[in-house]
Order: sequence, then C-alpha cells, then structure tokens
Amino acid sequence: MPYVVKWKLTEGGDTFQSPDAFAVPSAAIDFACAELRPLPEIVWIEGPNGVQIERSVIWRGCQDRRPPNRLVKRGKLRL
Repeated sequence: MPYVVKWKLTEGGDTFQSPDAFAVPSAAIDFACAELRPLPEIVWIEGPNGVQIERSVIWRGCQDRRPPNRLVKRGKLRL
C-alpha cells in the first residue's frame, strides 16, 4: 500500500489528499515540503497498516532538505 499526504486547512475543515500516492515515505515528505509550503497546521502521511507520519516529522524532513544557511547568508542562493 502506498503513502499519501493528507491535510486540513482548519481544525474542522475538509480533508485534502495528494493527487498521487508514493511508494516510500521520503517521496511523500518531498511532496509535502514542495507543494504545501508553508505546511498547514494539520498535515500527515498515511501508509500501510495504518502507519501515520505526523507534521513534526514531516517538518523536520523539510528542514533537513533545505540548503545550509551559510549559502543563503552569503547571497549565493535565493530561496
């Protein structure tokens, strides 16, 4: 069973789901980082056997994928 990204814009709002399913969790995290920037407060990844990856783990994954701050500070990279 693949991994899908799900999110809500408000606490009681509708649940949205990524248009694609991902074979591995890291691909789902990549989608969340790229498409849901900044991440909504309510976001999670659902996988096989009810596995859920929560926002804090997704956010940490996004931070790990960012370039080092020293490149940004020196003006060599624009975000």
